[in-house]
Amino acid sequence: MDIKKPNLSLLKQKWNESVLLLLSSIMFAMDVWLCSRFHFFNLFPGGTIHDNVEAGANVVMEMFGMLVCSLLYFSIMIDPRKSRFRSLFLSLLFCETLLLFLDSVTWFIGGKAEFNQLLVFINCFLLILEGIVFVTFWGTEIEVLNLKSSMKNLNVFIIRIVTSIFFFMALLNAKFSFFFKIENGYYIKSKFFWTKYIYPLFICLVLLHYAVKIKINWKIKAPYIFMALLPVVILFIQSFSYSLSLMYISILGAIFVLYINVQVDLGRKIEEFRNKVMISQIQPHFMYNTLTTIKALCRVDPDLASRTITNFADYLRGNMDFASLESTIPLERELKHTKIYTEIEALRFDNITFEFKIEDENFEVPALVIQPMVENAVRHGVRSKKDGHVLVHTFADEKFHNIVIQDNGKGFDKTQFNGSRTHIGLLNTKLRIERLVNGIFEVESVPDKGVKISIKIPK
Repeated sequence: MDIKKPNLSLLKQKWNESVLLLLSSIMFAMDVWLCSRFHFFNLFPGGTIHDNVEAGANVVMEMFGMLVCSLLYFSIMIDPRKSRFRSLFLSLLFCETLLLFLDSVTWFIGGKAEFNQLLVFINCFLLILEGIVFVTFWGTEIEVLNLKSSMKNLNVFIIRIVTSIFFFMALLNAKFSFFFKIENGYYIKSKFFWTKYIYPLFICLVLLHYAVKIKINWKIKAPYIFMALLPVVILFIQSFSYSLSLMYISILGAIFVLYINVQVDLGRKIEEFRNKVMISQIQPHFMYNTLTTIKALCRVDPDLASRTITNFADYLRGNMDFASLESTIPLERELKHTKIYTEIEALRFDNITFEFKIEDENFEVPALVIQPMVENAVRHGVRSKKDGHVLVHTFADEKFHNIVIQDNGKGFDKTQFNGSRTHIGLLNTKLRIERLVNGIFEVESVPDKGVKISIKIPK
């Protein structure tokens, strides 16, 4: 009996997510314990009523933020869909939770001179963590808007340099007090305190630039513009009043808008996108030609005509069934659908041979990623060749499950790949591979020699 191997990558993902959720819960529980240890209105022994009310308000606000993060975290975890956005968003939530927790701790131990060194360490770490949150938020929004391919390498390099400088300055602050210093347990702004706002402002402006620049409907990109603007507005307000930790809460607000805009609306968008893709696969020319082939076979080989009708029905049923799927499917199911298609096409084109070399099949793929690529090879590559050949090869290496679809057709000029409507099927498949399984989609093409499509799915 064939026993299906467990999906180790999925188990590892669930384990990592569970650990992060547990750590977030522990941080929230520790805040609750600290609240019972230090009364809200006596956080600063000997401090003024204003000091204690201010501290209490910040702690309550940050505990509420941590609770919101945990709820968002749990809602993402129970969602079966896998994507690059998911991992980035969960990392963003955890960093934000840690940020809120550590800031609340500074309010609990603030005003106590014996904690001077601890306060210096925590506040420096908060600066670094703030940078991590902003750069993770930047990466998440870039992923959601699918801007990675359109970003210039120089821009990415500049962002990394600015980020590294900010982290380096945050570490040096412990020694040289560029941004702040701690005296008798109190946080005191230094001469160059204002420079700590340069980095988050820079990231927000980069996000704003790309959110405005992207060519999509304004109603769709308006929330992303708001997400970039919110921290900028709060930065301006915070520069005049530092009594409340508004910056961290504003980041949470932007995260929440991101969640609403992406997660809640994701099901509808994916469903609409999938239906369009699946319907586009049932090309009218293919249906017409298949029916014409069946008509001809009815006269010369009724048995083969009957089998072809069954195959064609299975092909149509497979396309329609895949349109309602919300997750990945076993590779075996995708290959079965592809083989049905090749059997039909083999009746029409006796000059084409199809080869399946399956060395690895214990993994899952998004529905309709292989069959459309084989169809693309037939339509645009080998149909007019005397000895046309299409190979489907699957194998595994240390990091990836690999799928190769290769033909010996006429190929195409890769410089036209991103802009040609002829290759819209390749672009759609590339997008789905990257978004649904965080995979890699590569195309190698040599004119008059053929096309090689490589799909790499992480283990």
